[in-house]
Amino acid sequence: FTRPHTIRGTILASIAGTIRALTDTPGAIANAQWGALMPRAIIGMVALLLGNAFIVGINQIFDEKIDKMNKPFLPVASGEMSKRFAWVTVLSAGAIGPLIVKQFFPLVLFKLYMLGWIL
Repeated sequence: FTRPHTIRGTILASIAGTIRALTDTPGAIANAQWGALMPRAIIGMVALLLGNAFIVGINQIFDEKIDKMNKPFLPVASGEMSKRFAWVTVLSAGAIGPLIVKQFFPLVLFKLYMLGWIL
């Protein structure tokens, strides 16, 4: 349902953003508590991948007719995934992603996540 190139982009962007934040903050790497940071980074990446599934899924649902001509191999366009199951997947990802961010990250990150979710 999600597309490999968008998954790779999400993972690479989250890794690059984390590395950039660590290298731009003096002493962050030397004083990092990796045991606490790594699980949180993984949780953040899961939330981003859920956001990716939400966005890509919405696109596949609404572009089904176009995708039947241009990308007939996509799950919704090919009929491999029903529209109903696609909606369940999209709504689940759209609910769980924000819940993860709200639970594990500062409010400002939740607001940024939701801004991307709305746009």
